[in-house]
Amino acid sequence: CEKVLLIMGFCCPGDVWLPVVQELSASLYRFAGLSSGMQVCLYDNRGIGKSTVPTDKSAYSTNIMAQDACAIMDMLGWKAAHVVGHSMGGMIAMRLASMHPERVLSLTPMSVTGGNTEAIPCTLRSWYLGLKGLFTRTPEGRAG
Repeated sequence: CEKVLLIMGFCCPGDVWLPVVQELSASLYRFAGLSSGMQVCLYDNRGIGKSTVPTDKSAYSTNIMAQDACAIMDMLGWKAAHVVGHSMGGMIAMRLASMHPERVLSLTPMSVTGGNTEAIPCTLRSWYLGLKGLFTRTPEGRAG
């Protein structure tokens, strides 16, 4: 049975993944004739949704949150899973893969940066294009 761990990004509860899970389930049934054979786990990262809220800000590092993901897999009895992460969830997924490569069957980071200063534009042109996109009203103006 395939196992898939879905990790959501900053300030989003895990149930944001539900439409993806529903579509994936329907597609597997429709196109492959599969009605089961996959377990999917989505959860709330610490401080979001129904999870606990640590008061110490240092408890929100991607290292610690990757350990949370690993602990969830342990709780489910999963030795390994396909791991998908969106935005900050992708950063957590990449950290999980680097800390515990034996636990990650495949890694799909979506809309992810390396974090830290890598997320900050560092050239005049990138600042110009970012501000242009912010203040230009039409798609044609943003593209030009």
